[in-house]
Amino acid sequence: MYCLELPLAPAVAADLEGKTIELDLILDHVERMAGKHEFVLVEGAGGLLVPLIGSQITVADLALLLGLPLLIVARPGLGTINHTALTVACAKAKGLTVAGIVINGYNHQNPSLAEETNPKVIEDMTGVPVVGLMPKVDELSVEEAKLGELLSTAERYIDVDALLGGINDEQKNG
Repeated sequence: MYCLELPLAPAVAADLEGKTIELDLILDHVERMAGKHEFVLVEGAGGLLVPLIGSQITVADLALLLGLPLLIVARPGLGTINHTALTVACAKAKGLTVAGIVINGYNHQNPSLAEETNPKVIEDMTGVPVVGLMPKVDELSVEEAKLGELLSTAERYIDVDALLGGINDEQKNG
């Protein structure tokens, strides 16, 4: 689809690289993938309010157009309650479905007090289940063949049934 070199918001990276991101191409691509596969996961780039095209079309706009439920991925430590609750509030205000939250980079061997308490506080404040506490997977890169390790780790630490239940509940209520 699109591969931008600069680690920036897609709209900014595309502009600096002289590329144009076309929303219709993205929508068509996702629709084709959904026609071929039972399950399609679309990764956002940096957060809901990150500009995707120019300064007017954001990742949230893309999510709305796709009509897919969200899985919010949050950091584990201090500050995550605020930024996760803000993300959920923004998503809900825009009419997006939030199926679950995964805390990424969680230290299962020696969690800080914030790491221990954040998941419950986030669930209580947002009404969205924390469906996983994903540990950091060392030395993971796109170039390396460690995706099997990542998938087995995700299967171990993410409650997929709870996530799918959240999606199904939202679809019934929506």
